[in-house]
Amino acid sequence: MKRFLLAGCAVAALAYGVGSANAADVPNGKFQILMGGDAFFQAGAVSQDRSSDQRVTEFNNRFRLVITPQAKADNGITYGARLRIRAAGLNAAPNTPNSAVDHDRAFLFAEGKFGRVEAGGVNSPNDQAYAVGMTGHPMDFQALAIYDAWQLFTRNDQRANTLNNTAAGAGVVDGLAFSQWTGGASTVGYQLPVAANAGTRVNYFTPRFSGFQATFSYLPRTDSNAVDVTRGSIVTNATPFSSNFQDVYEIGANYTNTFNGWKVQGGVAYVGGDASKGVSSATNLNKFHDLSAVQAGMNVSYSGFTLGGGYLYMGKSGYTKAPYIDRTGTTKAATAAGNVTTKLSDQQSWNVGVQYATGSQANAGTVVAGVKFASYQDAGNLAVAGKRTTDAVTFGAMYTIAPGFLGGMEGTFYENKSDRAKAAAFSPSDSGSVWLLRSAVVF
Repeated sequence: MKRFLLAGCAVAALAYGVGSANAADVPNGKFQILMGGDAFFQAGAVSQDRSSDQRVTEFNNRFRLVITPQAKADNGITYGARLRIRAAGLNAAPNTPNSAVDHDRAFLFAEGKFGRVEAGGVNSPNDQAYAVGMTGHPMDFQALAIYDAWQLFTRNDQRANTLNNTAAGAGVVDGLAFSQWTGGASTVGYQLPVAANAGTRVNYFTPRFSGFQATFSYLPRTDSNAVDVTRGSIVTNATPFSSNFQDVYEIGANYTNTFNGWKVQGGVAYVGGDASKGVSSATNLNKFHDLSAVQAGMNVSYSGFTLGGGYLYMGKSGYTKAPYIDRTGTTKAATAAGNVTTKLSDQQSWNVGVQYATGSQANAGTVVAGVKFASYQDAGNLAVAGKRTTDAVTFGAMYTIAPGFLGGMEGTFYENKSDRAKAAAFSPSDSGSVWLLRSAVVF
């Protein structure tokens, strides 16, 4: 079949949205190939209380290319596939240069009056629905809606990862269940667990009725993607937490509509799944709490202003069920305090923010400025009662230099508090500020 090559700023929808091009623009029986993507560069400067042998400044960048071949059948169904290629991933481990090229989307889709079906390596409907208020606060004032970039710059590479609480060469010294799912380094994060991860799953989006849309998703195993086939029910896991789940399902609904100049966007979703058993020794299988989490958020916009907020609750999902786990992950005898899970703080986060835009961010000369507050909580050290929290205030602005070319700045003041003693060699209790100069191209 004859193929057409299309490119343009509308590819912002390809990078972040759930839909394909307008069905009216797709020729019947002929594939067209849409290409686009985005790139960013940012310079960071950090002031950090608990810092040892650390630089103040650092750069990082990322490039993504989205390729979408699609066609339209005689019965009106639009079908195709999508591939998103990444160069220099954002979340490389400390002291590990990441120049690899990989992909985080590779799936088939079909869309028609029945709704939309996606199958393959793709994120969940909840992650895709953040554009309609699921995550909470508005994010246009942050380059490419990267809401957690500041967290990456707080890593203490030489002595400890202050937010992840990982000592060099010592494994997990304080528990952290969800940072590896959400892509950030915070205690919890903004999105439902495994939502942002591209696993081999099936997604379904209903047609939108009066602004409402329902979503469903099924993922057999969180650590299986692409051509991999993993049928085992046990994973190698010697830590107090598990991020590996099986038979993960998600049920959600979102809403978007406009009334007399007011725009309302929001959503709610639930995700559940069975925790995999972890091999903690040659003879012992660690058991973990199953995955059970809910998220809700809403944005309201009028005359350039947008106010929004969100809440995420994950309870004890992924926590160990062992009688007692010390901070090195070793199973110990039960204590007088009883099962350790009776004294663990639940995992949850919330956020609220406001922004103002002088116009459409796609138009040259537009300024979008905003501020947000976010708070995260989890159990921290599983060997003692208490919790670990992160509170952060972020403000910033983005300016559209030309269509598809953005520049701006962002500042964040944060404070981490932990149930570990501050005198500990790798105490995660910390505070400081992160300043970012950011530029981005969307094509």
